[in-house]
Amino acid sequence: MVQLSVKSTQRIAERAEAREANGGVLFAGDKIRMILPPPGATAAKDVGKGATVDQFKAAFPNAQQKDDKTFDVPVPGQQGVVLSFLFTDGKLTTFLLFNAEAKCS
Repeated sequence: MVQLSVKSTQRIAERAEAREANGGVLFAGDKIRMILPPPGATAAKDVGKGATVDQFKAAFPNAQQKDDKTFDVPVPGQQGVVLSFLFTDGKLTTFLLFNAEAKCS
């Protein structure tokens, strides 16, 4: 039983690493929970990896700051869905589409 659990956990970690490296989708049941874009992708208004916080704020003035590294932009017409942007040292490192309404079971 322990070996099966270890193998299952390893597969989950490998899928997460591949999704982060190449982009991908995470489901919660029959709903999309998260979409990670592939390398080189940009968000609306041409904001991509390496953009500064100031460039981001100019493109998304309605962004809501969650903490010192994360900003969320609500997706119109999609309750609980946001584009989430993560910054490290003032530069955009990643962004993703996140659906807080879709719960993992």
